[in-house]
Amino acid sequence: MKKIFTLQFILLLCSFALIVNNAKGQSYCTPSMFYCSFNNYGYISNVTIGGVNNTINNCNHDFTTHVGDTINMTAGVSTSLHVTVYSYMGCTAYIDLNSNYSFGDPGEMLTSNSYVSGSNYTFNLTVSVPSNTPTGYYRMRIMGGEFDQFGVADACYANGVDGTWQDYTVYVSGTSCNPGIVTQPLSATRCVGGADTFSVSAIGSNFAYQWMVNNTPIFGATNATYILNGIAVANAGTYTCLVTNTTCAGAGTTSNNAVLTVNALPVVSASG
Repeated sequence: MKKIFTLQFILLLCSFALIVNNAKGQSYCTPSMFYCSFNNYGYISNVTIGGVNNTINNCNHDFTTHVGDTINMTAGVSTSLHVTVYSYMGCTAYIDLNSNYSFGDPGEMLTSNSYVSGSNYTFNLTVSVPSNTPTGYYRMRIMGGEFDQFGVADACYANGVDGTWQDYTVYVSGTSCNPGIVTQPLSATRCVGGADTFSVSAIGSNFAYQWMVNNTPIFGATNATYILNGIAVANAGTYTCLVTNTTCAGAGTTSNNAVLTVNALPVVSASG
């Protein structure tokens, strides 16, 4: 039977900030889960995926750090995921595709399955990362929690319900070295002497950028953001950015067109 905790105790645990570190020393949030931490009421007892087969009899969370398990996946290819939960929980899997230490970005929840009534239940799932995911190492979080019966899936859940989570390193063999651009540069109209900023962002890491105007590379414009100050009529044109992954050979991905329209300043003349 679940234990009843005082409101003061719940608030204390929910406000206590914990950090989980991955193999690269990067920081991830730690959910506040009660029953696993105190009496093993609810925990994940087995995870099988991509060459990893873990049987767990406690509330150990960070298997990348403790036992060095690395999950192997191929971009664009479905991978079987089997998760056995002890007690009544749901199951959710995330992967940090853009390596920003968060699991809350679009497309990073790989699967979410609601609460099931039964102990030692195994979820037999299929997960996959996008086909344009660059080759490299990523962080995966597998969560089991009673909160899933309410349709709430949150990798940083902090409301103190029963459940647990496990973090792993995933090595993705990319089927394409062309990064997936998620933020495109925008067209704009500016006046002479004004300023404008073009920017892109992509899924993954280890990127190189080259901005172009009318398909001609712009010298020194090699960041994710390109800023134009003191705009002149000659700056009008179509701007794009070529994003490449420096860890593998590939043509890269060119952003959408962003058209810059430049309005000349009015000319005032006197007569008479």
